[in-house]
Amino acid sequence: MAFFEGGQFSKQSAEGFIPDLLRRIEAIGDPRMDDLTGIVNDGKALIDKAVAERNDQKYTYDQEKDQYTMTNGEALQSEAQALYNRYAQWLENFSLSK
Repeated sequence: MAFFEGGQFSKQSAEGFIPDLLRRIEAIGDPRMDDLTGIVNDGKALIDKAVAERNDQKYTYDQEKDQYTMTNGEALQSEAQALYNRYAQWLENFSLSK
């Protein structure tokens, strides 16, 4: 699961990150940023969903590999990839519209 690769998810270090990011985006005052705001909000919802699944212990542990795997990891990863694709498309359109 991409959100947890390479280290522990730290709720404390992430507190306020998304709201601050949204404030900065909205402060730009450009209507072309509306889609980006939606993407960020959807990303936050996906993070919340993944963390809730982790908190509900919806994962397995492979002792041989010493690895945890989210039970719904493939679906979560697919949603994350779809969000990335939306962001990449938004960025391409934003860059071309300048």
